[in-house]
Amino acid sequence: MRKLLIAGLLLGSGTLMGCGDDIPPAPVVEQKTVIPDLIKGLDSQSAFGRRFSARRLGELGDMAKEAIPALKAAAKKHPDIKKDCEESIAKIEGRAPAAPAK
Repeated sequence: MRKLLIAGLLLGSGTLMGCGDDIPPAPVVEQKTVIPDLIKGLDSQSAFGRRFSARRLGELGDMAKEAIPALKAAAKKHPDIKKDCEESIAKIEGRAPAAPAK
């Protein structure tokens, strides 16, 4: 029974059948309403939550311009996500992230 439940969840999500790439992105309205929550997530107690929020804001591109001050503050406050914040700021501003130092 347990295996059937797991298989059903995988089939429903499309991962077992290789689907999922054809799922359209969330509408702009939904993306805009999530930005304040992602900004709050930059101060999450969880390192995963902070990193997720920083990366997702970068994925939203110029739609997340209002998050730049919060990303800069989070980079200073949480060294563990500094790189993620810098890369997201670069994406939001429409420039390529800085190349890693050699």
